[in-house]
Amino acid sequence: LKELRLKASLTGPFPSLGNLNKLEQLDLSGNSFDGSLPEDIGSLTLLTELLFSRNKLSGTLPASFANLTSLVRLEMDENDISGTFPA
Repeated sequence: LKELRLKASLTGPFPSLGNLNKLEQLDLSGNSFDGSLPEDIGSLTLLTELLFSRNKLSGTLPASFANLTSLVRLEMDENDISGTFPA
């Protein structure tokens, strides 16, 4: 699986996706995911596009986010995420 787009008013915690290590594009925008991003998101090192705008996420970006070195497009507006971008 290289591309995953789920725009279906899904609710609950942001899903754990660490086992989808071939994923290049992930779009979970416009849902109602809450809580924080899981640490295993950093294992998706082939991601070029990560979109999770318009959810109810909070907290800070996990340190593993620094592993997303292939990321070209990131959209995370309309959430309550704070802090600095992990280096």
